[in-house]
Amino acid sequence: MIYAIPYQYGKISVHFARAKQIMLVNDETGKTEVVANPAARNPSSESRDQLIQLFRMNRVDAVILRHIGRCMLKSLFNDGLKVFRSPEKTPLSEVFVSELTPIQELDQVQAASENRRMCCSNGAKQHQHCGDGEGGHQCCHH
Repeated sequence: MIYAIPYQYGKISVHFARAKQIMLVNDETGKTEVVANPAARNPSSESRDQLIQLFRMNRVDAVILRHIGRCMLKSLFNDGLKVFRSPEKTPLSEVFVSELTPIQELDQVQAASENRRMCCSNGAKQHQHCGDGEGGHQCCHH
């Protein structure tokens, strides 16, 4: 299985789409590769599509992450990717597939409206939402 992991500063990035790089790990061959994240500079529907295309080109089967917005999660689900949450503060070298929590529904992540209190002091002015009203989080200062 090939996994994509948001990667920054030698560890799993806290924010999926904002990670500077994506580490691709093939658990059958042991091969790893670090590639630039096309969504890191400007999270949008276009960059989200570029990230999904990167996963397709590299035959990614699953994503391991810490936090993700609903729009991005929906895109991963629509492309048939499995999604797993890594335990908080676990070093990348200590992440074991058997200890990951599967994310199988959009309700398993917080909506942007729930994130506003914890993230942006400017509220809705600094957030963009995906077109279906599900609420994707795009924050002003990450």
